[in-house]
Amino acid sequence: MNQTRRRDMTVAAAMAGLLALMPGCPGSRTAQQGSSAPAAWVDLFPDQDWNDVPPGQGEIFAGTVRYVPGSDEPSFVMRYNPFKLEMADEGTTDIYCGSDTSLAPFVGLQVEIEGSLQTMEIEGQVFVEIWPARIRPSSPAGIR
Repeated sequence: MNQTRRRDMTVAAAMAGLLALMPGCPGSRTAQQGSSAPAAWVDLFPDQDWNDVPPGQGEIFAGTVRYVPGSDEPSFVMRYNPFKLEMADEGTTDIYCGSDTSLAPFVGLQVEIEGSLQTMEIEGQVFVEIWPARIRPSSPAGIR
Protein backbone atom coordinates (compact mmCIF):
# COMPACT_ATOMS: atom_id res chain seq x y z
CA MET A 1 0.00 0.00 0.00
CA ASN A 2 1.49 3.36 -0.94
CA GLN A 3 2.13 6.09 1.64
CA THR A 4 -0.54 8.47 0.29
CA ARG A 5 -3.21 5.77 0.52
CA ARG A 6 -2.10 4.86 4.07
CA ARG A 7 -2.24 8.53 5.15
CA ASP A 8 -5.72 8.95 3.61
CA MET A 9 -6.91 5.87 5.50
CA THR A 10 -5.51 7.25 8.78
CA VAL A 11 -7.26 10.60 8.27
CA ALA A 12 -10.50 8.81 7.33
CA ALA A 13 -10.29 6.66 10.48
CA ALA A 14 -9.73 9.74 12.64
CA MET A 15 -12.72 11.52 11.09
CA ALA A 16 -14.93 8.45 11.49
CA GLY A 17 -13.92 8.22 15.15
CA LEU A 18 -14.81 11.86 15.74
CA LEU A 19 -18.13 11.64 13.92
CA ALA A 20 -19.08 8.57 15.95
CA LEU A 21 -18.70 10.62 19.13
CA MET A 22 -20.55 13.76 18.12
CA PRO A 23 -23.91 14.12 19.86
CA GLY A 24 -26.77 14.20 17.39
CA CYS A 25 -24.97 12.31 14.63
CA PRO A 26 -26.84 9.17 13.63
CA GLY A 27 -25.15 6.15 15.14
CA SER A 28 -22.96 8.16 17.48
CA ARG A 29 -21.66 6.20 20.44
CA THR A 30 -22.69 8.94 22.87
CA ALA A 31 -26.24 8.76 21.55
CA GLN A 32 -26.22 4.96 21.76
CA GLN A 33 -24.59 4.70 25.17
CA GLY A 34 -26.09 7.83 26.74
CA SER A 35 -22.83 8.25 28.67
CA SER A 36 -19.73 10.35 28.66
CA ALA A 37 -17.35 7.38 28.46
CA PRO A 38 -13.96 8.19 26.94
CA ALA A 39 -13.67 7.90 23.20
CA ALA A 40 -11.80 5.05 21.58
CA TRP A 41 -8.14 5.61 20.75
CA VAL A 42 -7.24 6.34 17.12
CA ASP A 43 -3.90 4.77 16.18
CA LEU A 44 -1.47 7.15 14.50
CA PHE A 45 1.41 6.12 12.25
CA PRO A 46 1.14 2.36 12.97
CA ASP A 47 3.62 1.45 10.22
CA GLN A 48 6.38 3.85 11.27
CA ASP A 49 9.52 2.45 12.90
CA TRP A 50 9.65 5.29 15.44
CA ASN A 51 6.15 4.46 16.69
CA ASP A 52 7.00 1.63 19.06
CA VAL A 53 4.71 2.45 22.02
CA PRO A 54 2.47 -0.55 22.85
CA PRO A 55 -1.14 0.36 23.71
CA GLY A 56 -1.52 1.33 27.36
CA GLN A 57 2.23 1.66 27.93
CA GLY A 58 2.93 5.21 26.75
CA GLU A 59 2.85 8.51 28.56
CA ILE A 60 -0.49 10.35 28.43
CA PHE A 61 -0.42 14.01 27.41
CA ALA A 62 -3.64 16.05 27.74
CA GLY A 63 -4.40 19.41 26.20
CA THR A 64 -5.68 21.21 23.13
CA VAL A 65 -4.26 20.52 19.66
CA ARG A 66 -3.20 23.70 17.85
CA TYR A 67 -1.99 24.24 14.31
CA VAL A 68 0.67 26.90 13.73
CA PRO A 69 1.82 27.10 10.11
CA GLY A 70 5.54 27.47 9.58
CA SER A 71 7.28 30.46 8.10
CA ASP A 72 8.23 30.60 4.44
CA GLU A 73 11.55 32.11 5.49
CA PRO A 74 14.62 29.88 5.11
CA SER A 75 15.90 28.41 8.34
CA PHE A 76 19.26 27.04 9.44
CA VAL A 77 17.57 24.01 11.03
CA MET A 78 14.97 22.54 8.71
CA ARG A 79 12.76 20.98 11.38
CA TYR A 80 9.35 22.38 12.16
CA ASN A 81 6.24 20.78 13.63
CA PRO A 82 3.05 22.73 12.85
CA PHE A 83 0.94 20.72 15.31
CA LYS A 84 1.29 21.67 18.98
CA LEU A 85 -0.28 20.44 22.21
CA GLU A 86 -1.24 23.27 24.52
CA MET A 87 -1.23 21.84 28.05
CA ALA A 88 -2.64 23.72 31.04
CA ASP A 89 0.30 23.22 33.42
CA GLU A 90 3.21 22.56 31.07
CA GLY A 91 2.86 25.09 28.27
CA THR A 92 2.97 24.13 24.60
CA THR A 93 4.92 21.21 23.15
CA ASP A 94 5.45 20.24 19.50
CA ILE A 95 3.75 17.08 18.25
CA TYR A 96 5.91 15.21 15.74
CA CYS A 97 4.09 13.91 12.69
CA GLY A 98 6.48 14.56 9.84
CA SER A 99 4.58 15.90 6.85
CA ASP A 100 1.47 13.92 7.76
CA THR A 101 -1.85 15.71 8.38
CA SER A 102 -3.53 13.02 10.53
CA LEU A 103 -3.88 15.46 13.43
CA ALA A 104 -5.88 18.01 11.39
CA PRO A 105 -9.31 16.68 12.53
CA PHE A 106 -8.25 17.24 16.15
CA VAL A 107 -7.21 20.91 15.86
CA GLY A 108 -9.02 22.94 18.50
CA LEU A 109 -10.14 19.86 20.45
CA GLN A 110 -9.28 18.80 23.98
CA VAL A 111 -7.47 15.49 23.52
CA GLU A 112 -5.39 12.84 25.20
CA ILE A 113 -2.32 11.63 23.33
CA GLU A 114 -0.57 8.40 24.23
CA GLY A 115 3.05 8.36 23.12
CA SER A 116 6.51 9.37 24.26
CA LEU A 117 8.32 12.62 24.97
CA GLN A 118 11.52 12.88 22.96
CA THR A 119 14.34 15.36 23.49
CA MET A 120 17.00 15.62 20.82
CA GLU A 121 19.75 17.95 19.72
CA ILE A 122 20.01 18.73 16.03
CA GLU A 123 22.64 21.11 14.69
CA GLY A 124 23.11 22.69 18.12
CA GLN A 125 19.40 23.24 18.84
CA VAL A 126 17.40 21.25 21.37
CA PHE A 127 13.99 20.00 20.30
CA VAL A 128 11.36 18.56 22.65
CA GLU A 129 8.55 16.73 20.88
CA ILE A 130 5.66 14.44 21.65
CA TRP A 131 5.84 11.40 19.40
CA PRO A 132 2.19 10.29 19.28
CA ALA A 133 1.14 6.67 18.99
CA ARG A 134 -2.59 7.22 19.45
CA ILE A 135 -5.05 10.04 20.16
CA ARG A 136 -8.61 10.50 21.39
CA PRO A 137 -10.86 13.39 22.36
CA SER A 138 -10.75 13.90 26.15
CA SER A 139 -14.51 13.66 26.45
CA PRO A 140 -17.58 13.99 24.25
CA ALA A 141 -18.08 17.44 25.80
CA GLY A 142 -14.77 18.48 24.26
CA ILE A 143 -16.02 17.83 20.72
CA ARG A 144 -17.29 20.82 18.77
